[in-house]
Amino acid sequence: MQNRLRIAILVAVFFGMIAAYGIYSFLRQQRAALEAMQHSTRDVVVAVKEIPQGTLISDDMIGVVPYLQTSIPTGAFSSTQQVSGKIVRTTVAAGEPVLESRLGEKAGLTVLLTPGQRAMAVRVDEITGVSGFIAPNDRVDVIANLTPSTSGDAEAGQIAKIVLQNK
Repeated sequence: MQNRLRIAILVAVFFGMIAAYGIYSFLRQQRAALEAMQHSTRDVVVAVKEIPQGTLISDDMIGVVPYLQTSIPTGAFSSTQQVSGKIVRTTVAAGEPVLESRLGEKAGLTVLLTPGQRAMAVRVDEITGVSGFIAPNDRVDVIANLTPSTSGDAEAGQIAKIVLQNK
């Protein structure tokens, strides 16, 4: 009976050692995969806080975060020096990568216009500005009401024509 007990203990120890070696091998593979994944990362510039449209980017607005090579968006920057001093064309949310397509070099209204768009300044006072109901960044259409001159007795009505349209 003692021989059977010894054999059972030896078999249990043997299988325990095999299980321990299997766990060790599995963990070693997981560590190697994690290290390989860490080596396949690259730094990407992200917004530390929300950067509103038209803002000049300063160093306190951006930071660097490691991204997996496979998940880096097109046009991402790898250093803050590449981004600092540029102007944001569209709002960048906190934690979002700063992309080349969302930045501009020029100041003023031109940075907000995409190719093919035009801008026109229209003088607005309290009457034409609808008593303050129109605010900066509102989208408006400019409509001209015209009364054509008549050459005869026939009464001409008014004509309305869209002069500027904000699509």
